[in-house]
Amino acid sequence: MHEQSDSKAYVKIHPRYIVTYQKHEGKTEGEKALRDMIQSNTETVLESYKTNFSDNRSFGIISDNARKRMKNGVNYMLYVTRRKQKKSRYTKTQNSEYKITFATLTLPAKQNHTDNEIKKHCLNHLFTLLRQKYHIQSYIWKAEAQENKNIHFHIVLDRYIPYLRLRQMWNEILNKGKVKGVAEPFDYVDRYQNSQKEFFKDGFKIRSEMLFRYNKKTQKKEAHWTAYKQQKAYNEQMILPEEKRWTNPNSTDIHALKKIRSINAYLSQYMAKNEDELFLAQVEEMRIRLRAITARKKELAHEIETCSTFGMESTVFDSEMDGLQREEQEIEARLSEFRFIEGKIWYLSQELSALIKGAKSEMSYAMINEMPRLFEYLYAKGLKENREMFKESDFFTILFIDPKELEQLQALHLLNLFSSHVDRIIETKIDC
Repeated sequence: MHEQSDSKAYVKIHPRYIVTYQKHEGKTEGEKALRDMIQSNTETVLESYKTNFSDNRSFGIISDNARKRMKNGVNYMLYVTRRKQKKSRYTKTQNSEYKITFATLTLPAKQNHTDNEIKKHCLNHLFTLLRQKYHIQSYIWKAEAQENKNIHFHIVLDRYIPYLRLRQMWNEILNKGKVKGVAEPFDYVDRYQNSQKEFFKDGFKIRSEMLFRYNKKTQKKEAHWTAYKQQKAYNEQMILPEEKRWTNPNSTDIHALKKIRSINAYLSQYMAKNEDELFLAQVEEMRIRLRAITARKKELAHEIETCSTFGMESTVFDSEMDGLQREEQEIEARLSEFRFIEGKIWYLSQELSALIKGAKSEMSYAMINEMPRLFEYLYAKGLKENREMFKESDFFTILFIDPKELEQLQALHLLNLFSSHVDRIIETKIDC
């Protein structure tokens, strides 16, 4: 006899959308069998992942699930910062709705530490200081490789940090000196200063590599402007005492968001983008071939050992082994030309990781009564803006609506569910 499965309606609310779905409280025999099968195969699946990704190098691939998590993280950060400003008694302008910082952090000299050492001793150190001095609660970071093969980071913070202060903090961290357990000292600013002194030892000269990166149409105008900026920067350094020159490199870049029409879309696309698909396909093809070579080499090693045991010729096997080893070296050499990020390539702060789980609850009678208003509103909005405002399937329904619209529609039970979820995780602090 089959066990009956009772269905209940549930809702999950995020800053940009709501999901309603049916959940089976009881388990049918089919569902139990599926659960048992998943549990029994867990170890096999995990072992497969360990085999395929044991080199611990990130190939720039952000999975669909990770992209969704990052986008939800951006959504929550913008919602929380907007709410903080809304509650502040000292908000003077309605235009600066989102008080956030979007910045890029770079290394001013050639990287001589591993990616994980930079993340552990520099990036994490920066976030610790930002929490202490600026009360940062939520943040996102993503690591990428520059053309010069140095690692750099894109970061989004839930509070605006003055550009000069952020640069000063980052440069001080990059020049902290010797750290226990790390072979090389952190002396990126010192090495930058030495390189600048060497370059300008005979007086000012233009960095020609910076003049010819523009297309023909804009090259002359942009080259003149670049030369002017180089001369100005040089003159500013010359008025300083010699020991103070080139001690505060431009290692941070604050991205202006004031003129961005949709900050949410801009940040989501920027932070969740993947590397070039053709590049990823080439890398994956080489990785697959390396795994095949490794497997075949094990088989050949066994055959060669067997031949040796019985005093037989192994020339054919030896020849194939030599060929595979040469091919393996060639592929490894090609892979070494690419710049892979070691370890994690992105991260959400603990607050955001908790928030993106969403406000989830069984739908009360009052919530169910609020839903028709939402559908009516979204249907009219979709016709007006010529875009799809909700999606329906046999299993779930997605409504593209935000908390501000819930408030306008007096959907207070749904709104309270979402607000309570945020309040439980982040205690909003109003600047006084």
